Amino acid sequence: MKKEKILIIEDEGDIRDNIRILLELENYETATAINGKEGVRKAKEFLPDLIICDIMMPGIDGYEVLDELTRNKRTSLIPFIFLTAKVELSDLRKGMSLGADDYIFKPFNSSELLQAIRTRLNKFSNLVATILDGKDNNNYTSTDIQKKVLNERFFISYHNTSVPVALKKIICIIADNQYSKIICEENKNYLLRKSLNEWEKILPSNQFVRIHRSTIMSWNHIDKIEKRVEGKYFVLLKDSTYEFEISRRFIKKVKQNYNK
Repeated sequence: MKKEKILIIEDEGDIRDNIRILLELENYETATAINGKEGVRKAKEFLPDLIICDIMMPGIDGYEVLDELTRNKRTSLIPFIFLTAKVELSDLRKGMSLGADDYIFKPFNSSELLQAIRTRLNKFSNLVATILDGKDNNNYTSTDIQKKVLNERFFISYHNTSVPVALKKIICIIADNQYSKIICEENKNYLLRKSLNEWEKILPSNQFVRIHRSTIMSWNHIDKIEKRVEGKYFVLLKDSTYEFEISRRFIKKVKQNYNK
């Protein structure tokens, strides 16, 4: 199973190293940054599953780090935990207003930190699963939020296990009665109880396109669109002999976006 990734942004070397060692012993993959500026850069490169960040740092402080990452669509939803020795109510409010998920107060013990990390990772995974499964959708009515969550990856329940699926790995999604089949690279396929209409509402339109009532394609895997006899159009895939017919209902939309 792929290790969950955690970025530690802390200017005090002893604290930074202690947290790193603790997390690696718990089988997390880690990256570290010695200041806020480096932390912002590494967050965008490393794309961690969770960030632990000190507040009081020279240069860019923890608040500025969180504010910067919240403005970036690739990092805006990463769970964020502050490390702090400050306990003023105004400081707590400031962090929460910026989107912090939790605070850990110095000095802290290992079990406290590990519990906070596990709680936030589980909460985020459950949020993604809830959106994907279509349960309690009244709590998550914003299509923009759903698209942000799905921008990089999502989790599906497969054989009683949560499996992460990267959007860039999806070739197409095909309707299969009340289910949809997710066709991925490396011959990985998943069957999910979700309609194509539901998929179309939450998938980013710059990455996916509906070409048929039974088919959604990934733009990244389309090699070309070919017109054949009787005016029929077909999608040809990269590195594959498979092809899919575009229904007349979707031809205009597909051609417009394909030529952009």
